[in-house]
Amino acid sequence: MNAPTVSGPTTKRHRSSGIYRTPREFLDAIEARFGPIRKDLAASAENRVCDEYFDEHRNALSHDWRALHGTAWCNPPFDPIAPWLKKAATVRSRSGWTLVLAPASVSTEWFASYAHGQALVIPIRPRLVFMGETDPFPRDLAIYAYGFNVSGFEPWRWKP
Repeated sequence: MNAPTVSGPTTKRHRSSGIYRTPREFLDAIEARFGPIRKDLAASAENRVCDEYFDEHRNALSHDWRALHGTAWCNPPFDPIAPWLKKAATVRSRSGWTLVLAPASVSTEWFASYAHGQALVIPIRPRLVFMGETDPFPRDLAIYAYGFNVSGFEPWRWKP
């Protein structure tokens, strides 16, 4: 018996484009929970989720995130993901949310260094189907919520 063929995004290291557009339905759920997104930290003119955004020309990793106001969103390239979580961990005391969508990889060094005890880790279900894809992303994802000095673990069914 042959295994079924599965299409959709791959997670092979260094082979994925890393550009996955966040579905609007999911962003609506994010905004219902955390408030309107005021800044997109890893975007382009084509895939930004709000009017204010950083892109490849204005790299968010080289800017100070402490001056951000309101909720900031980050769906960064997943490889490498560590610099994005490291930067987000620097603003955990900010009085606004910095939300990073990233793999739910609890056994990694970046998770131990920049997420555990520093972010509210929110594993999400159901799995996301990124815009332009037909199948769910093949790995578990989480929102890493930095802000208000909050940390913990809180699974979230974002879509009933």
